[in-house]
Amino acid sequence: RAFVSIRDNDLAAELLGINLFKHKLFAFFLAAVYAGAAGSLEAHSLRHLNSETFNLVDSIFLLGMLVVGGLGSNLGPIFGSIVVEMLTDASAMFGPFVVELFPDAAGGAQAMRPLFFGATLILFLIFEPRGLAHRWQIIKAAWRLRPFSHT
Repeated sequence: RAFVSIRDNDLAAELLGINLFKHKLFAFFLAAVYAGAAGSLEAHSLRHLNSETFNLVDSIFLLGMLVVGGLGSNLGPIFGSIVVEMLTDASAMFGPFVVELFPDAAGGAQAMRPLFFGATLILFLIFEPRGLAHRWQIIKAAWRLRPFSHT
């Protein structure tokens, strides 16, 4: 409960007697533990690491997954990764058609992936800034309130 109250309003949480420094330090520690575990598993699966293994484009795609999926729930990154992978497949499928429409486009079909991703990210930031996980919560709440006839 302390983490939720700090997330919502840290001044009110501090007035309730919650030690902000201790809880924020613990949250940072937990994030570092998860990041270290994920990094070690990634290094183990890749078998070797160099400076080009983790580049800026991959970091932007990961942050885009979080924006599309939504923060604040465990389903957000899952929804975001599904949507970004579907966009990658769609750009591979529709990229050649777009290149045929615009033959002077630099980069060809390979350049369509960031274009589709950027357009999707902008659309989500405009129309669904809380992400798909928030929309999923709204749908679940509406489904629970829907009156069903028992006939």
